[in-house]
Amino acid sequence: MLRWFTVIIITGIILSYSLSYRCPTGLSFGPILFSCYISPISLIADEFGVGIQQYADDTQLYVLLTTTDMHARQSLLSDCLSDLHSWFCHNGLVLNSVDLNLF
Repeated sequence: MLRWFTVIIITGIILSYSLSYRCPTGLSFGPILFSCYISPISLIADEFGVGIQQYADDTQLYVLLTTTDMHARQSLLSDCLSDLHSWFCHNGLVLNSVDLNLF
């Protein structure tokens, strides 16, 4: 069965494309494929020595802060977030700054 993807532009132009590949209905490949797609962000976090925990579309970064190196570690986390932001933008994704919490 051939599937189609249709885009309707405000000016009234309708573009239709046939889909060569699709996931069978009822399977939950979405979260798995998304996790695979964003898996390179763990490499970016590793470059900065920042811990990372991912579950579905939720990602948590963490660093251990001590009184002796608190400012340096905060700066490191900020640099890591900056690189992650660049990666997300380059790959067509957006970080939700509303849900960005620093504890």
